[in-house]
Amino acid sequence: MVGLSKPLSVRLTDEDATFLAGLELDGATTASDKVRALIRLARQRAEAPAGFAAALGASHDLLGFGLG
Repeated sequence: MVGLSKPLSVRLTDEDATFLAGLELDGATTASDKVRALIRLARQRAEAPAGFAAALGASHDLLGFGLG
């Protein structure tokens, strides 16, 4: 992937590694993809939504409601 330049190494418990392996998140398949997806989700939750529509969409994402 273009723009990926910072390697990251982490140590996980067996329980966390098993959880990560079984996690289904935004089509991510590798551990690296899943960590990037988790960071993306954390960033979205940390940043304030701009306007009502964005806040409503964020709340639906958090609650697992689909808008489609």
